[in-house]
Amino acid sequence: MQYSTAASDALLALACLASVLGIWRSPRWGEKPLRATWWIAVAALLLTGAAATVGVLHFGVNERWQPLHAKLSQASSLLALPALGVAALTLVRGWHWQRLGWCWVIICLSVLFEGAKRWGVLGSYTLLLNVVTLLMLLYAGFTQGGKALPAAVGAVALLIVAGLVVGTQGNFGPVLRVDVFHGLLSVAYPLLAWLLLHLHNGPGVTDGTQKSVKTL
Repeated sequence: MQYSTAASDALLALACLASVLGIWRSPRWGEKPLRATWWIAVAALLLTGAAATVGVLHFGVNERWQPLHAKLSQASSLLALPALGVAALTLVRGWHWQRLGWCWVIICLSVLFEGAKRWGVLGSYTLLLNVVTLLMLLYAGFTQGGKALPAAVGAVALLIVAGLVVGTQGNFGPVLRVDVFHGLLSVAYPLLAWLLLHLHNGPGVTDGTQKSVKTL
């Protein structure tokens, strides 16, 4: 058993749950034109939280949970995080996508994942997808400005450090790298939720009045 990693996964699961509760309790949850967007954000956070929860079982209870943990972790990386990036883009641009539009986003991400896996380019696809996602988050932060900018930069910086510098293999002295990885994500995901909640004055908003936008 790897109890320190079970503990760090538990911290990540709690961070995702807190992020979901923050969105649910926000007045923005009641914005009907954006209801589908908030649902997709909540689903993405719950997916990451589910991966972390199964990680607790994998590292702290029984290793038979490893296959499910691996699949959920991959889904979190290739579906949940990109969905949050797309949500940030739609919010800052003032796009009100409905369920059909978001279904197409998930379908496209799933098809691209399966295609990359079949063609043997999953590693390159994952890197490209992560870069595009981070660029969307930075774009949203810079476009919105104000409090959203440091949140976007902070979240992106944490994700870059976690993925490219820390990783999940090996250790820093007595500390496992995967535990540091989980710790960084435990800060990054609440920052992403906070960022989404502050992306509300996209193009087409003047003096607090939002113009009509195309819906899907």
